This record gives sequence, structure tokens and C-alpha cells, in this order.
Amino acid sequence: MATISVIGIGSGGINTLDVLLKNKINGILYTAIDTDVESLEYSLATEKLLLGEGIVGEHGTEGNPELGQEAALARIADLRLLIEACDIVILLACAGGGTGSVVINILSDIAHHLGKLTIVLTSRPFIFEGSKRNDRASECFSDLFTKTDLLVILPLDDMAVDIPKDTLMLDVFRRVDSIIAKAAEYLIGILQDTGTLPLNIDEVYFDRGYYFYNVSIWDEDRYQRAYYIYLDLPDQYLIQ
Repeated sequence: MATISVIGIGSGGINTLDVLLKNKINGILYTAIDTDVESLEYSLATEKLLLGEGIVGEHGTEGNPELGQEAALARIADLRLLIEACDIVILLACAGGGTGSVVINILSDIAHHLGKLTIVLTSRPFIFEGSKRNDRASECFSDLFTKTDLLVILPLDDMAVDIPKDTLMLDVFRRVDSIIAKAAEYLIGILQDTGTLPLNIDEVYFDRGYYFYNVSIWDEDRYQRAYYIYLDLPDQYLIQ
């Protein structure tokens, strides 16, 4: 059976990883990676990798991708070992920050060159988080196109569209974590059953309404259309 490794990167990716661990999705190698010591301390993962010792402060990169790059490259040998240990790698991160957006690309690049089946689940930041964070996320997605077998991008604004306006942001992000984790669970189920993904078709239909696109056939226009298809899904098909 193929060895599957799920790696949560940055606080957002680690939160999703912890949901999978709480749901007891077994038979998987779980690893949490961050530049933030506290984020790793609270994670349920048994395997943890701290980046940036002597490079960043106690709260990690604080959104600085240059620090994230330096921190990751300082532990590049350890990152490579993580990828070498598996046949299939699933990377989880919220795009736009200083750690997840950088490290997910470095890990994808390593996995791609080692010939590993590489799947990325990530999210586009809320609009209110600002243009800087959203632009950084777009750069992250562009870099990932040629490095992944399957790229899943979930826009946070659309996942939260039916949440009451008085909901605490912490609860909003918890729901987002659960949705991304459910997507990961679905893909893990396919991989555990078959050892591969049906990438010979344009799209993989997920549960009650999410479409995932095989990034290897995307061009820039297709990327936009993928978003439109996601946005146009009828309400009754959205995951509750």
C-alpha cells in the first residue's frame, strides 16, 4: 500500500491537520510545520518541525515571506527527508501568509522532482484581509501550478457566505478548517482505496458540490473558469 503523508504548514494548515487527527483518519503520516513555536506546541501532531530558529521571533514570520523563505531553506534537508519518506504527499496551508505560502511551494517543488504524487489543499484569503495578503496568495497559486498533480483552492469568502454576520471569527475559521479537512478526507479515501487519483479526467467531484481541477491542464483562463464554476454551485450542494 502506498504511504501517504499529510503535512500541515503554518497555523492554518496545522488547524486543518488537527481536525483530521480528531476525526481519527488512520493509516497516515501526519506532520506539522511552522515558524511559530506556540502553534506547534498546541498541535495534535506527533511529528513536528520548527523552522526559523535564530531567524524569526517567537511568533514566527509574522507574515513576512522573505523570512519564511530563509527559515525553510535553512532546514531544506529536513524538508526533503519528509517527502522522501512517503509515496503520496498532501500539503495543507492557508495562502497569503509568510510561512504557509512559502513552505508549501518548497515542499511541492521537492515532491515534484522526486516524482511523488503531490496534492495541495489551500485557501484564498478573505477579501477583508487586504490586497497584500491576497496578492501573495495569487503568487503562491501561480507557483504551484506546475508542481502539483492536484491543486485545490477554496475561497474563504465563499465558504463563509451563509454564516451569520454576528459569528465570531474564530468560529468562522473553525468551519473553514472543517471544510478543508473534509476535502482532504475525501481525497485520502480515494488514495487509500486505489493508490492514485483519477487525473485522466478534467475534474473530480467531491461529496455534495465541490469541483477539484487537475492543475496540469490549466491555463490562466481555465483557472478563472474553475472559480466561476465553484461560485455558481447551487446552495443545496454546499457542505454544511
